[in-house]
Amino acid sequence: MECKLCDEPITNPLCQDCLKDAVAQWLQEHDPQRISDLAHETNCLRSDEGIMCVVCKHDFSICTYCYAKHVFNWLKDGRLQVEFLHTFNFLTFS
Repeated sequence: MECKLCDEPITNPLCQDCLKDAVAQWLQEHDPQRISDLAHETNCLRSDEGIMCVVCKHDFSICTYCYAKHVFNWLKDGRLQVEFLHTFNFLTFS
């Protein structure tokens, strides 16, 4: 199955809800006042079709990379962005 945004194969089968939970936990330590905005900001990435999440078993069709890139751009704070990249193991977004 390919990601609806980048057309690359989805190789890390974690849905947006599970990723959102992980980002919310990270935000709790780094910028807790933004947690309430996270769901609203990433709601546009939700899908109910595609492949099954290995954690919650819901279907999805947006890859981890595209989700993380969207969150990275939303953060707009250089310090937070660097921490986000290190925590979620992304070297850079082009």
